[in-house]
Amino acid sequence: MESDSSFFTQYKERIEQYVQNRLRLIQLQLTQKVAEVSSSITWWLLIAMVVFFLMISLSIMLGYYFAQLTVSVPLGFACLSGIYLVMLLLLFAFRKSIRKKVKDSVIQSMLDTKPETHESQQP
Repeated sequence: MESDSSFFTQYKERIEQYVQNRLRLIQLQLTQKVAEVSSSITWWLLIAMVVFFLMISLSIMLGYYFAQLTVSVPLGFACLSGIYLVMLLLLFAFRKSIRKKVKDSVIQSMLDTKPETHESQQP
């Protein structure tokens, strides 16, 4: 009886240690994935901020260029607004595919998988 008791005690401790190690590993892997996604989001936000300021500057320049072509400042900036309106409508038209690509990218990043390729696309 004693040998059975020590056998189960010994393996119980090993199993508890294994479960603790496994939980710690999962925690570390999750922490790494969250850190990778966070750094990626931060990087893209910084890029977006720089592009935003660049677009503001270019928009002002383009507005005045159109104003020079149309000989009317309001009409020049209205032309620029029309271009942005068309861009906004295109974004709304393709919003589902854009959202899908973003979701796929996040999932791919979290799972460390490569995008699926269709067999017809492979050479």
